[in-house]
Amino acid sequence: MQKRRFSNMKLSEVMPLIETDHFTKRSLDLPPRPPSDHSQEALRRLDAFDTVGTEAAKLLLVDALLAEIIPNYAKLKIWKGEALESATLTGFADYLITPSYAYMKTPLLCAAEAKLDDFTRGRAQCLAELVACREKNQAEGYDLDLFGFVSNGWRWLFIS
Repeated sequence: MQKRRFSNMKLSEVMPLIETDHFTKRSLDLPPRPPSDHSQEALRRLDAFDTVGTEAAKLLLVDALLAEIIPNYAKLKIWKGEALESATLTGFADYLITPSYAYMKTPLLCAAEAKLDDFTRGRAQCLAELVACREKNQAEGYDLDLFGFVSNGWRWLFIS
């Protein structure tokens, strides 16, 4: 059986893999947190870049946000542009978040996609990555909730 590529999947093809036809709306009820001085300086420096025109440009904004948040959680590590392969799916994830090891290994906790502005395609791709994460985790004996998000750097779509 040939593995499907995340980037080629449509939402109608991914939804049966997660065994639902509907999404549950969730909101993050978190208190606002002012950006650190480091984050403000990083965003100031990004003014020298085009952060609008391409997906690669959007990665700069997502990088800046993740660099602000994830270091607060010493047990987590971000893997960028990593190959992700399960028994049925394959491709590259813009971001994977795992426990902090010297190499990427399960459990995989979060998958994320930076997209220009195509949230429909981004959602399908992120969901397919989450399916691959679930398959890899289950193969290693982990059964846990996974999270994902799609972002263009300014707008964020959270998936759980």
